Amino acid sequence: MNQRDIQAKIDVIMENIEKLDILKAKSFEEFKSDFRNIDSALHRLQTSIQALLDIGSYIIASLGLRTPNTNAEIIEVLSEEGYISPVPSFA
Repeated sequence: MNQRDIQAKIDVIMENIEKLDILKAKSFEEFKSDFRNIDSALHRLQTSIQALLDIGSYIIASLGLRTPNTNAEIIEVLSEEGYISPVPSFA
């Protein structure tokens, strides 16, 4: 992954935020009445989360940090190393 790849992931996230803001402007009734709204919101959230995880994995590999075994561990490693705010435990 290079700087262009990272920028592409950031662009995906930014576009998704813009589209989610459009969906957010709908009333709850209007939003839930059309399955396409729900599908779109779900897709935008999923692709944003994946882009964030990809960026996190790249940061971890670039800095030679502990290798995560799961997506959740990507967040844990970045938190342990002080790159993101600590994650509250829901256990």
